[in-house]
Amino acid sequence: MLKECHLLMLQSSESEIIGFLFIYSDNPNAHIGYLLAEQYWGKGLAFELLHGFIDLAYTHPQWHKLIAGVDKSNTASVKLLNKLSFIQQDEVINDMLFYEFDLRKEPFGEE
Repeated sequence: MLKECHLLMLQSSESEIIGFLFIYSDNPNAHIGYLLAEQYWGKGLAFELLHGFIDLAYTHPQWHKLIAGVDKSNTASVKLLNKLSFIQQDEVINDMLFYEFDLRKEPFGEE
């Protein structure tokens, strides 16, 4: 399991830890989660982080989809996932919504 998990750390230019991106590879999918320090919310950093990761994910042909779970009360993350073209799935477990991004489709801006 450790071979399939990755933790990416996001740092400021002053080397302050801003947040994390978690990736669990479950071929053919990658399950992702992210955290940002509260003082960095609303500044577009989560968008930049996930957008950059999506671009990187296209270089991993073994992944077909990115899957993200988010608490339905986390409206900022719900909006972010929608903005990044993640599709909400029908399944809801313990107030968690699940979103998928299909990597088999054309990358951003190339549709």
